[in-house]
Amino acid sequence: MKVPKEFSIRGESKKDKEKRCDAIWGLCILTRAGFRSEISGKPRDPENGIYLDPHHIIKKPCYSLRYSLENGISLTKGEHKYEAHGSESERFREKVKRLRGKDVFEKLYQIRWTKSADLDTIELYLTVKLKELEEVNDRKKQNQH
Repeated sequence: MKVPKEFSIRGESKKDKEKRCDAIWGLCILTRAGFRSEISGKPRDPENGIYLDPHHIIKKPCYSLRYSLENGISLTKGEHKYEAHGSESERFREKVKRLRGKDVFEKLYQIRWTKSADLDTIELYLTVKLKELEEVNDRKKQNQH
């Protein structure tokens, strides 16, 4: 996943801002998970064909859900394709409930009705959160050595 620019450029299109916010959101989700699948625990390992995808737990009809970190989970590409979006989607929902609590979907549906900020504010928020998550991961790595 390409690391996005940190700040918006005046006059750029809404779609470009959304793409950048999507990329930062995805990096936040993967970073928070330590670049591991939250379902199987498999680490990202491109040399062995293990790639990760950030996944929205519930659909993202509005910015408040699209960019909520609570609405994201790190999955392997296979889990994303076959469990989250495939024929195993009901079992996937049950796994998410076990990981995040049985009321996770109700909490996320409540977020749907909160007022969303503008894309510049969302981008700033996500950029700050990404830096915080990277610092947490760096501290964890230092404590392991």
